[in-house]
Amino acid sequence: MVWDEVAKKLADPDSIKGLVDEWLGTIPERAESYRNRMQEIDEKLNKLRNTRRKKIAMLVASLDEDDEEDQKLIVELKEEIASKERELREEQERIAEWLEEAEHKEERAESMRTLVDRIGTNVYDLDKIDKKRLLELLRVRVEIVGESTSGQKGGTKDPMLEWHRENGIKIPLTVSDEQWARVEGILAGGRQPKPEDRPCFEMLLEKLREIKGWHDYDHHERMSA
Repeated sequence: MVWDEVAKKLADPDSIKGLVDEWLGTIPERAESYRNRMQEIDEKLNKLRNTRRKKIAMLVASLDEDDEEDQKLIVELKEEIASKERELREEQERIAEWLEEAEHKEERAESMRTLVDRIGTNVYDLDKIDKKRLLELLRVRVEIVGESTSGQKGGTKDPMLEWHRENGIKIPLTVSDEQWARVEGILAGGRQPKPEDRPCFEMLLEKLREIKGWHDYDHHERMSA
């Protein structure tokens, strides 16, 4: 059912590319401005490094090394130059993060365009791996709607639990590394996956398998999940 809806959207590849461009927005222009600014900062840092010793040497030559006020001027000049370098490096680090994020979005958009070009309108001929990749690129979210029926005290019947019951399949207590690799990105919902995601997911599996309510867990366990 989900794939049928995706196939409808992909019936017009140009429309999908338009959505990709809309999502990307001004990212390419911003990325280029970040690169230009990074280059400017590199040039300024090089200039500071090349002129620092020269400025200090000229100041030392013109001042009295036994004069405390003159020595204070030398220290102040060194601190001023060091402060400028710190500011430039801090700005450089911020821009590097922005650029990395922008380039990641550009790569994602290009991957989408390439995949759309490759499959054309033959979306039903894709294998599971390509379908998974396309769903991830489209960031498809599945929302289960409909009325829920009363379950145990304090909750309702979970659709996933009911599916396992109807098909005679037990909910696993843990997942293998291979299984986790398949669901990790989906559960992260577009954010960077966190180490605690897996134990929280396995706790939810246990809750479903053992038909427990949240009241069966202490406060710390509920907050963790």
